[in-house]
Amino acid sequence: MSSRRIVFTLLLLALLVVLAGGATVYWSKGGDGTGLYSRYWSADPVQG
Repeated sequence: MSSRRIVFTLLLLALLVVLAGGATVYWSKGGDGTGLYSRYWSADPVQG
């Protein structure tokens, strides 16, 4: 494998990681309130 292909693959992978991180932060700020973890959360009901 040529070094140019390796560099291109690593840059593409880094770009995808950055975009995924940005999308995660955007999604997590989408709920009511302020702050990074402002989405409503409730625990799953426990049977027993």
